Amino acid sequence: MPGTRPRKGPTDISLGRQMHKCTLPSHLPKDFPRQLARKCRQNGKSLNYVPRPNEQRIRPFSVSRARSTTLQTDLATTKHEALTLQHKTENLLEPVFKVAERPSNTGSSVAAVSLWRDVLSDTFENLSTGAERPARVVVYSMDEWSGADDLVTALLDEPLSSDQTQENVLRTRWQNAGSKTGLTISTNPANPSPSSVRLSSSYLRQFSVPLEITELRAQGSPQTLPSALFKADVPIIVFNPLTTSLSSLRHLTFPSHTLFIASSNPHLNDNSSIVTQLLSELPQFSNSTPPRILFIDPSRALSAIQAFRSNPTSALAIQQYQDNFTGSGISLLTNTIRSVVDSGKATASPAAYLRNRTAIIQLHDALRAFYSTAEGVQKSLDDIRQGVSQLTCKVEEAKVRVPNDILHSSSSAGQPGKKRGEGDKEQDIVGESLRLASKEMKNVLERLTWWKTIWKVDEVSGIVGGAVDRVWCKDLEQKLILQTGRLLSLQQEITTSAFLLVQTQTPPSPSPRFSSTQHALFTANILKNTLSQLTSSPTTYALTPSTLTLPTTKRKHQLLAYPTTRLHLKAQRLVLGMSSGIAASSGFTWAGWMGHLSQSVAAATHANETTAHVGSAIWSTVGMGMDPVTGIGVGLLGVVGSLRWVVGKWEKEKRKWWSDWERIGKGLERDLKATVDTVMKDQVIVVADAACKGLQDLCEKRQEEVDEIKDKVVQLQTQLKDITSRSRTQQV
Repeated sequence: MPGTRPRKGPTDISLGRQMHKCTLPSHLPKDFPRQLARKCRQNGKSLNYVPRPNEQRIRPFSVSRARSTTLQTDLATTKHEALTLQHKTENLLEPVFKVAERPSNTGSSVAAVSLWRDVLSDTFENLSTGAERPARVVVYSMDEWSGADDLVTALLDEPLSSDQTQENVLRTRWQNAGSKTGLTISTNPANPSPSSVRLSSSYLRQFSVPLEITELRAQGSPQTLPSALFKADVPIIVFNPLTTSLSSLRHLTFPSHTLFIASSNPHLNDNSSIVTQLLSELPQFSNSTPPRILFIDPSRALSAIQAFRSNPTSALAIQQYQDNFTGSGISLLTNTIRSVVDSGKATASPAAYLRNRTAIIQLHDALRAFYSTAEGVQKSLDDIRQGVSQLTCKVEEAKVRVPNDILHSSSSAGQPGKKRGEGDKEQDIVGESLRLASKEMKNVLERLTWWKTIWKVDEVSGIVGGAVDRVWCKDLEQKLILQTGRLLSLQQEITTSAFLLVQTQTPPSPSPRFSSTQHALFTANILKNTLSQLTSSPTTYALTPSTLTLPTTKRKHQLLAYPTTRLHLKAQRLVLGMSSGIAASSGFTWAGWMGHLSQSVAAATHANETTAHVGSAIWSTVGMGMDPVTGIGVGLLGVVGSLRWVVGKWEKEKRKWWSDWERIGKGLERDLKATVDTVMKDQVIVVADAACKGLQDLCEKRQEEVDEIKDKVVQLQTQLKDITSRSRTQQV
C-alpha cells in the first residue's frame, strides 16, 4: 500500500527471490484489489508477497489506480453530459410555457418560467461548482395549524444542553426574523441576513454533510410552490389532515423526492389502509416513485422536551421523555433525512455526491413539469375537441331532424290525449296541402265551362288567378311560418352554444355546479369577430316569416305568370276562331238559302250571258252546285263543327293547365326541401359551423407545437435516464 514501507522477509528458495512481508492498515481502502483483500482476511493483517524481477514494489496497487483514473474520467464525462442536458432543458423552458400560455392567465406562465429558470440555474451550480455547501432541508408549512414550527423546534432542541441563549434563539426565531414567510437555520450562514438564524446545534452537524434548515410558510392558498423546495436536498411538506384538504394539493407541482408529514398520531404509520388512502389523494409523481408520507406528532415531541427540562434529574421525567419523544415519530424523520444526506457517505466527497444527486432530481422534475405542462395543453385541446364534437353532433342531429319536422307532421298531432310518436303516421304536409288545394281548384275549373268562358273570356285570368291565390297552399304557409319561429329558437340556442364554446373553450358541463374554471387556451379574437359579423348581417342571418314561404310564393307566381296567362290567351283565341267559323258557316247557310250555290240559278241570274258562263264554270270547278236545302245544311254543320272544335280545344287547354299545376306542385316540394336545407346551412347553423371550423384549425396548429414539445421532452428524459443508469453503474 502506498505509504507502507515493505520489510525484508524470508527468502523463497524455490524461486530464488527474497520475500517481503507487508503490514496493512486495519481498514482497507475501497479500491484495494479484492483478491489481495481476501488473502489478507485469511492470513491476518500481513501478506507474504514475492515481487517479480524489475517490478516496483507498489505494483499490486497500480490496477486500483488505473481503475480510479478510469472512474474519474467516466464521472467527468457523465457530469459533462448532465451539464449539456441542463443546457438543453433550459433552452426548452420558454417554448414549453409559451405553448401553454393562456391569454387570461399570462402571469401563471411568467411565474412558472421564473421558477424553473431559478431551479435550473441551481442545477447548473450543483453540476459545475466544486465548492461544498450544506445539505438543504426545506420545511414548508401548509397552514398555521400544520405544526411545522414545533417540528423544527423538536428536531433542533437539545434538552441536555445548558446553553439558554441557544434555546431562546431557537424558540424566538420567528419573532426576530426579518421575514414572516421564511427563515434559514444553520451553524454558519453563508450570507447572514435578518432571515437567517445562526444556531449551534449538534443535530445540524451529526450527518456526513452539515444541514441547513429553511422554514417556509404558505400564504393563503398557494398556486405554485417556492423554488426553494425544488432546490432542497430534502423537501418536506407539513400539513394537518384536519385543516388541509389533500385534494387541494393535487394541482400543485411538487419535487419528486418530497417527504409529506401529516401532523397526526404516529401509530397511523402502521395502518396500511390509512396510508394507502392518503397516498391515493396525494399528487402522483410517477408509477415508480409514489409519494412518501410520515405521521408525526410534533407537539408531543415538544411536550416531552419541556417535561424533561422541567425536572431533568427525575427518573420518571426521563422515562416520559423517552416514551413521548420516541412515540412522536421524530426519529422516523431523522432516519429519512439521514438516508438522503448520508447516501454519499462512502464516496470521496459526500457533499458533491449529494449535489449531483439533487441536480439529477431537479432535471427529472423539470422535464416532468414540462411534460405535465404539455399534457395539460393536450387535455385542453381534447376538451376543445370534445366541445366541438358535441356541438357538431347537435348540429348534425338538427340537420336531420328539422327538415323532417318541417316537411312532415304526425297524424295524431294536435289530437287531445295523444302524444307525438304514439301510433302516429307521418304525413307529407306539402303533398297534403297540394291535395286540398287541387280539390278546390278542380271545382273552380269544372265550373269554368266553355259556355261561361264565352261571356267572361276577358276575365279568365282573373277568375283562375283569384282561385289560385285563394287556395294555393294557404295552410302550408301558416305551418311554415310557425316552423320559422321554431327555427329562430333553434338558431339562437345553437349560436349561444357556439359563442360559449369559443369563449370558454371547454365542453358544456352537465351541471352548473361543476362548471369549469379553466382559463381559455386561445384568444380567438379573429374567430369571435368573424362570428359577430355573421350574426350582425340582416340579410343572410336573420330569419323572417317569409324565409320558408318564399318557395310557395315563387311557385304561385310561376303558376299565375305562365299557365294561367296562356289559358287566358287561348280562351280569347278560341272565341275568335269560333266566331270566325260560325260567321263563315252562317254566310254559307245564307248563300244556300238564297240559292246562290246551285249552278242553274247562278247561270240564270246573270243578265249578261258572259258572266253566267263564268259562274257556271266556277261551280263546275268546285264540283257541283247545291240546292238551297243542302247549302243550308252544310252551313249549319259548319256552325256545329266550330262549336265542337272550340269546346274540345278548351278542355284540352284546361288539362294542359292542370298538368302545369301538378308539375309546379312537385317542384314546390323539391324547392321546400332545398330551402330548408339552405336555411339550416346558411342561417341556423352557420355560426356553429364557423366556430367549430375555427376551433379545429386553432387546435391543429397548437397540436403540432405540443407534439414537437413532447417529443423533445421525451428525448431529454431518455438521455437523463441513460445518464442516471450509467452514474449508478459507475458508483458501484
